[in-house]
Amino acid sequence: MGYEKISDELFETAVEALIHGEATTLRLLLDQHPDLIRARSARPHKAHLLHYIGANGVEDERQVTPPNAVELTRMLLDAASALTNPGSLLSPHGEIVASYDLEVTNSAAEGYRALGLSNGICNAALAEFNPDYAAVSRVHVINGMGVTLGDSVIGLTALTAIKTRFPHISFTIYRPAHAPGYVKRLYELAAPLLGSVTDLPVNLDTLPYTELRIDLGNHLFWPKFSSLPMIDFFLDAMGIKANEVPAIDKRNHWLQELVLPRPQAIKGDYVLLCPTASTPVRSIPASMHKDFVEALWQRYRLPVAGFGNIDHMLYTDVTSRAPE
Repeated sequence: MGYEKISDELFETAVEALIHGEATTLRLLLDQHPDLIRARSARPHKAHLLHYIGANGVEDERQVTPPNAVELTRMLLDAASALTNPGSLLSPHGEIVASYDLEVTNSAAEGYRALGLSNGICNAALAEFNPDYAAVSRVHVINGMGVTLGDSVIGLTALTAIKTRFPHISFTIYRPAHAPGYVKRLYELAAPLLGSVTDLPVNLDTLPYTELRIDLGNHLFWPKFSSLPMIDFFLDAMGIKANEVPAIDKRNHWLQELVLPRPQAIKGDYVLLCPTASTPVRSIPASMHKDFVEALWQRYRLPVAGFGNIDHMLYTDVTSRAPE
Protein backbone atom coordinates (compact mmCIF):
# COMPACT_ATOMS: atom_id res chain seq x y z
CA MET A 1 0.00 0.00 0.00
CA GLY A 2 1.39 3.42 -0.98
CA TYR A 3 1.41 6.39 1.34
CA GLU A 4 0.26 9.90 0.50
CA LYS A 5 3.00 12.51 0.38
CA ILE A 6 1.92 15.11 2.91
CA SER A 7 2.82 18.67 1.93
CA ASP A 8 4.44 21.00 4.46
CA GLU A 9 1.46 23.35 4.12
CA LEU A 10 -1.02 20.60 4.95
CA PHE A 11 1.03 19.46 7.94
CA GLU A 12 1.26 23.01 9.28
CA THR A 13 -2.52 23.41 8.88
CA ALA A 14 -3.04 20.29 10.95
CA VAL A 15 -0.62 21.56 13.62
CA GLU A 16 -2.51 24.85 13.91
CA ALA A 17 -5.82 23.01 14.28
CA LEU A 18 -4.23 20.78 16.92
CA ILE A 19 -2.63 23.40 19.16
CA HIS A 20 -5.81 25.53 19.07
CA GLY A 21 -7.97 22.58 20.01
CA GLU A 22 -10.02 22.61 16.80
CA ALA A 23 -11.18 19.00 17.00
CA THR A 24 -13.66 19.20 14.12
CA THR A 25 -11.06 20.60 11.71
CA LEU A 26 -8.43 18.10 12.80
CA ARG A 27 -10.86 15.18 12.43
CA LEU A 28 -11.73 16.33 8.91
CA LEU A 29 -8.06 16.61 7.96
CA LEU A 30 -7.28 13.15 9.34
CA ASP A 31 -10.26 11.63 7.54
CA GLN A 32 -9.20 13.21 4.25
CA HIS A 33 -5.48 12.56 4.71
CA PRO A 34 -4.94 9.51 6.97
CA ASP A 35 -1.19 9.61 6.41
CA LEU A 36 -0.97 12.88 8.32
CA ILE A 37 -0.54 10.70 11.37
CA ARG A 38 2.75 9.35 9.97
CA ALA A 39 4.00 12.66 8.59
CA ARG A 40 6.82 14.65 10.18
CA SER A 41 7.40 18.38 10.32
CA ALA A 42 9.78 19.87 7.78
CA ARG A 43 11.40 21.78 10.64
CA PRO A 44 14.71 20.45 12.04
CA HIS A 45 13.02 18.65 14.96
CA LYS A 46 11.03 16.43 12.54
CA ALA A 47 8.18 16.07 15.04
CA HIS A 48 4.98 14.11 14.48
CA LEU A 49 1.60 15.71 15.15
CA LEU A 50 1.42 13.89 18.46
CA HIS A 51 4.48 15.76 19.75
CA TYR A 52 2.53 19.03 19.55
CA ILE A 53 0.00 17.83 22.13
CA GLY A 54 2.42 18.60 24.95
CA ALA A 55 4.25 21.53 23.30
CA ASN A 56 7.27 20.42 21.34
CA GLY A 57 9.83 22.48 23.21
CA VAL A 58 11.24 24.07 20.06
CA GLU A 59 8.84 26.49 18.40
CA ASP A 60 8.34 29.36 20.85
CA GLU A 61 5.02 30.44 19.40
CA ARG A 62 3.62 26.94 19.78
CA GLN A 63 4.40 26.24 23.42
CA VAL A 64 0.76 25.67 24.25
CA THR A 65 -1.29 22.61 25.13
CA PRO A 66 -4.92 22.60 23.92
CA PRO A 67 -7.55 22.38 26.69
CA ASN A 68 -9.06 19.32 24.97
CA ALA A 69 -5.69 17.55 24.74
CA VAL A 70 -7.09 14.21 25.90
CA GLU A 71 -9.76 14.22 23.18
CA LEU A 72 -7.23 15.15 20.51
CA THR A 73 -4.75 12.53 21.71
CA ARG A 74 -7.37 9.82 21.42
CA MET A 75 -8.19 11.08 17.96
CA LEU A 76 -4.56 10.81 16.90
CA LEU A 77 -4.09 7.42 18.48
CA ASP A 78 -6.41 5.43 16.27
CA ALA A 79 -5.76 1.79 15.38
CA ALA A 80 -2.94 2.69 12.98
CA SER A 81 -1.25 5.56 14.79
CA ALA A 82 -1.10 3.78 18.16
CA LEU A 83 1.62 1.62 16.65
CA THR A 84 3.73 4.67 15.77
CA ASN A 85 3.14 6.54 19.02
CA PRO A 86 6.48 7.91 20.36
CA GLY A 87 6.11 6.18 23.68
CA SER A 88 4.25 3.38 25.40
CA LEU A 89 0.49 2.91 25.46
CA LEU A 90 -2.04 2.77 28.26
CA SER A 91 -4.81 0.21 28.00
CA PRO A 92 -8.46 0.88 28.92
CA HIS A 93 -7.71 -1.04 32.14
CA GLY A 94 -4.79 1.18 33.13
CA GLU A 95 -2.02 -1.17 32.05
CA ILE A 96 1.19 0.00 30.39
CA VAL A 97 1.46 -1.81 27.06
CA ALA A 98 4.14 -2.01 24.35
CA SER A 99 2.73 -1.25 20.92
CA TYR A 100 5.13 -3.91 19.60
CA ASP A 101 3.20 -6.56 21.52
CA LEU A 102 -0.07 -5.40 19.97
CA GLU A 103 1.46 -5.44 16.50
CA VAL A 104 3.06 -8.89 16.60
CA THR A 105 -0.03 -10.49 18.13
CA ASN A 106 -2.39 -8.76 15.69
CA SER A 107 -4.31 -7.28 18.62
CA ALA A 108 -6.68 -4.36 18.05
CA ALA A 109 -5.35 -1.01 19.27
CA GLU A 110 -8.73 0.66 19.66
CA GLY A 111 -9.24 2.01 23.17
CA TYR A 112 -5.53 2.41 23.87
CA ARG A 113 -4.07 5.86 24.41
CA ALA A 114 -0.62 7.32 24.81
CA LEU A 115 0.97 6.86 28.20
CA GLY A 116 2.39 10.33 27.61
CA LEU A 117 3.43 12.30 30.67
CA SER A 118 0.59 10.99 32.81
CA ASN A 119 1.20 10.74 36.54
CA GLY A 120 4.69 12.18 36.33
CA ILE A 121 6.06 9.78 33.70
CA CYS A 122 9.15 11.17 31.93
CA ASN A 123 9.40 10.88 28.15
CA ALA A 124 12.17 12.82 26.42
CA ALA A 125 10.31 12.66 23.09
CA LEU A 126 7.55 14.76 24.63
CA ALA A 127 9.40 16.98 27.09
CA GLU A 128 13.01 17.32 28.20
CA PHE A 129 13.80 16.36 31.78
CA ASN A 130 16.89 16.46 33.98
CA PRO A 131 16.72 13.87 36.76
CA ASP A 132 18.90 14.04 39.85
CA TYR A 133 20.29 10.53 39.71
CA ALA A 134 22.36 11.15 42.84
CA ALA A 135 19.12 11.46 44.81
CA VAL A 136 17.30 8.36 43.52
CA SER A 137 17.92 4.71 44.29
CA ARG A 138 15.52 3.02 41.85
CA VAL A 139 14.70 3.89 38.26
CA HIS A 140 11.84 2.36 36.29
CA VAL A 141 12.74 2.08 32.59
CA ILE A 142 9.49 1.57 30.69
CA ASN A 143 9.55 -0.26 27.37
CA GLY A 144 13.31 0.06 26.94
CA MET A 145 15.52 -0.57 24.96
CA GLY A 146 13.87 -1.89 21.82
CA VAL A 147 13.27 -5.35 20.41
CA THR A 148 16.41 -5.78 18.33
CA LEU A 149 19.76 -7.03 19.57
CA GLY A 150 21.79 -4.04 18.37
CA ASP A 151 19.52 -1.39 19.91
CA SER A 152 19.38 -3.39 23.12
CA VAL A 153 23.16 -3.65 23.46
CA ILE A 154 23.57 0.08 23.02
CA GLY A 155 20.57 0.96 25.19
CA LEU A 156 21.88 -1.24 28.00
CA THR A 157 25.27 0.42 27.54
CA ALA A 158 23.58 3.74 28.33
CA LEU A 159 22.16 2.27 31.55
CA THR A 160 25.57 0.86 32.42
CA ALA A 161 27.13 4.30 31.90
CA ILE A 162 24.62 5.80 34.32
CA LYS A 163 25.25 3.07 36.87
CA THR A 164 29.01 3.58 36.55
CA ARG A 165 28.50 7.18 37.63
CA PHE A 166 25.78 6.37 40.18
CA PRO A 167 26.50 2.82 41.41
CA HIS A 168 23.77 2.96 44.06
CA ILE A 169 21.02 2.95 41.40
CA SER A 170 18.97 -0.15 40.60
CA PHE A 171 17.03 -0.28 37.33
CA THR A 172 13.75 -2.09 36.80
CA ILE A 173 13.36 -2.58 33.05
CA TYR A 174 9.88 -3.27 31.68
CA ARG A 175 10.05 -5.16 28.38
CA PRO A 176 7.74 -6.18 25.51
CA ALA A 177 6.58 -9.69 26.38
CA HIS A 178 6.79 -10.86 22.76
CA ALA A 179 10.32 -9.69 21.97
CA PRO A 180 12.46 -12.33 20.21
CA GLY A 181 13.83 -14.98 22.54
CA TYR A 182 17.47 -14.16 21.87
CA VAL A 183 16.83 -10.51 22.77
CA LYS A 184 15.07 -11.57 25.97
CA ARG A 185 18.09 -13.68 26.81
CA LEU A 186 20.38 -10.64 26.61
CA TYR A 187 18.28 -8.83 29.23
CA GLU A 188 18.27 -11.90 31.46
CA LEU A 189 22.06 -12.00 31.28
CA ALA A 190 22.36 -8.24 31.92
CA ALA A 191 19.87 -8.13 34.81
CA PRO A 192 22.40 -8.99 37.57
CA LEU A 193 24.50 -5.98 36.49
CA LEU A 194 21.63 -3.49 36.43
CA GLY A 195 18.68 -4.61 38.54
CA SER A 196 15.70 -6.57 37.29
CA VAL A 197 13.62 -7.19 34.16
CA THR A 198 9.82 -7.48 34.02
CA ASP A 199 7.51 -8.28 31.11
CA LEU A 200 4.79 -5.85 30.06
CA PRO A 201 1.93 -5.24 30.53
CA VAL A 202 2.01 -3.91 34.08
CA ASN A 203 -0.52 -1.70 35.81
CA LEU A 204 0.56 1.93 35.89
CA ASP A 205 -0.39 2.13 39.57
CA THR A 206 2.21 -0.50 40.49
CA LEU A 207 5.05 1.88 39.60
CA PRO A 208 5.56 4.04 42.72
CA TYR A 209 4.73 7.67 42.03
CA THR A 210 7.65 8.77 44.20
CA GLU A 211 10.23 6.95 42.07
CA LEU A 212 11.74 8.01 38.75
CA ARG A 213 9.81 6.47 35.82
CA ILE A 214 11.13 6.94 32.28
CA ASP A 215 9.30 5.84 29.14
CA LEU A 216 11.44 4.83 26.13
CA GLY A 217 8.68 3.05 24.25
CA ASN A 218 8.63 2.88 20.46
CA HIS A 219 11.85 4.88 20.20
CA LEU A 220 12.05 4.12 16.48
CA PHE A 221 9.48 6.89 15.99
CA TRP A 222 11.26 9.51 18.10
CA PRO A 223 12.68 12.35 15.96
CA LYS A 224 16.10 12.24 17.65
CA PHE A 225 16.54 8.54 16.90
CA SER A 226 17.26 9.38 13.27
CA SER A 227 19.63 12.25 14.03
CA LEU A 228 21.78 11.34 17.06
CA PRO A 229 24.44 8.65 17.44
CA MET A 230 22.59 5.74 19.00
CA ILE A 231 24.42 5.79 22.35
CA ASP A 232 23.82 9.55 22.63
CA PHE A 233 20.15 9.01 21.80
CA PHE A 234 19.66 6.53 24.64
CA LEU A 235 21.54 8.74 27.11
CA ASP A 236 19.38 11.69 26.07
CA ALA A 237 16.26 9.54 26.48
CA MET A 238 17.39 8.87 30.06
CA GLY A 239 17.78 12.60 30.71
CA ILE A 240 21.59 12.57 30.54
CA LYS A 241 23.64 15.00 28.45
CA ALA A 242 25.76 12.79 26.21
CA ASN A 243 28.73 15.18 26.22
CA GLU A 244 29.00 14.76 30.00
CA VAL A 245 29.60 11.00 29.70
CA PRO A 246 33.23 9.93 29.15
CA ALA A 247 33.85 8.11 25.89
CA ILE A 248 35.11 5.05 27.77
CA ASP A 249 31.69 4.69 29.44
CA LYS A 250 29.96 4.69 26.04
CA ARG A 251 31.67 1.44 25.10
CA ASN A 252 29.97 -1.90 25.58
CA HIS A 253 32.71 -3.37 27.78
CA TRP A 254 30.00 -4.58 30.18
CA LEU A 255 29.39 -7.47 27.79
CA GLN A 256 32.64 -8.98 29.03
CA GLU A 257 31.06 -9.38 32.48
CA LEU A 258 28.20 -11.55 31.27
CA VAL A 259 28.26 -15.23 32.15
CA LEU A 260 27.69 -16.83 28.76
CA PRO A 261 26.91 -20.45 27.96
CA ARG A 262 29.71 -22.07 26.02
CA PRO A 263 28.89 -23.56 22.60
CA GLN A 264 29.10 -27.34 22.94
CA ALA A 265 30.74 -27.61 19.53
CA ILE A 266 33.82 -25.73 20.73
CA LYS A 267 36.25 -26.56 23.53
CA GLY A 268 38.23 -23.84 25.24
CA ASP A 269 38.26 -20.13 24.39
CA TYR A 270 36.97 -18.86 21.07
CA VAL A 271 36.09 -15.68 19.14
CA LEU A 272 32.47 -15.03 18.18
CA LEU A 273 31.90 -13.54 14.72
CA CYS A 274 28.45 -12.18 13.79
CA PRO A 275 28.90 -10.69 10.31
CA THR A 276 25.25 -10.26 9.35
CA ALA A 277 22.71 -7.76 10.66
CA SER A 278 19.03 -7.02 10.11
CA THR A 279 19.85 -4.76 7.16
CA PRO A 280 22.51 -5.14 4.43
CA VAL A 281 24.00 -1.70 5.15
CA ARG A 282 24.99 -2.90 8.64
CA SER A 283 26.29 -6.29 7.49
CA ILE A 284 29.81 -7.33 6.53
CA PRO A 285 29.82 -8.32 2.83
CA ALA A 286 29.86 -12.09 2.38
CA SER A 287 32.95 -11.82 0.18
CA MET A 288 34.92 -10.61 3.22
CA HIS A 289 33.78 -13.22 5.77
CA LYS A 290 36.65 -15.64 5.16
CA ASP A 291 39.19 -12.80 5.41
CA PHE A 292 37.66 -11.73 8.72
CA VAL A 293 38.02 -15.23 10.14
CA GLU A 294 41.66 -15.32 9.09
CA ALA A 295 42.30 -11.86 10.58
CA LEU A 296 40.70 -12.89 13.87
CA TRP A 297 42.80 -16.05 13.96
CA GLN A 298 45.99 -14.12 13.27
CA ARG A 299 45.22 -11.66 16.07
CA TYR A 300 43.85 -13.92 18.81
CA ARG A 301 45.11 -17.40 17.83
CA LEU A 302 41.70 -18.80 18.82
CA PRO A 303 39.07 -20.72 16.85
CA VAL A 304 36.18 -18.63 15.52
CA ALA A 305 32.48 -19.44 15.97
CA GLY A 306 29.64 -17.75 14.16
CA PHE A 307 26.32 -18.01 12.37
CA GLY A 308 26.24 -19.05 8.73
CA ASN A 309 28.59 -20.97 6.49
CA ILE A 310 32.14 -19.63 6.07
CA ASP A 311 34.75 -21.73 4.28
CA HIS A 312 37.64 -21.64 6.75
CA MET A 313 39.19 -24.57 8.62
CA LEU A 314 39.24 -22.67 11.94
CA TYR A 315 35.61 -21.56 11.76
CA THR A 316 32.62 -23.38 13.31
CA ASP A 317 29.03 -22.64 12.32
CA VAL A 318 26.85 -22.80 15.48
CA THR A 319 23.59 -21.80 13.79
CA SER A 320 21.95 -25.13 14.55
CA ARG A 321 22.52 -24.56 18.27
CA ALA A 322 20.86 -21.13 18.16
CA PRO A 323 17.66 -21.59 16.10
CA GLU A 324 16.41 -18.06 16.81
